[in-house]
Amino acid sequence: MLSLLWMAWWVRKRGRFGTEASAALRSLYPIIIGLGGFLLGTLIVLTTMPTIPGDNDLVVARSIGLPVGLGIYLAWVHHDWGSSTLITYSSGSMAPKGPSASIRTR
Repeated sequence: MLSLLWMAWWVRKRGRFGTEASAALRSLYPIIIGLGGFLLGTLIVLTTMPTIPGDNDLVVARSIGLPVGLGIYLAWVHHDWGSSTLITYSSGSMAPKGPSASIRTR
């Protein structure tokens, strides 16, 4: 989890990661950060709310998804990009794609 703070500092201070480092951080690092997020989330839930099981779907999804998403974003983003570029790329990646994503009526 501390490495996410380091990544945020790096992007803020230096602007971005290099091409090879960015590719490695986006492909290999999510495995490590996802496991760390899962363990930290499970530890927090088991110590503060003992009635909730550690493998609860909501706990697992948030404790893995948030650090992985943040890590991939920090490895991808360029500090020099303006807000309009970030909005364009983000909305393009979240837009529904293909006929299976649309609502079908008979």
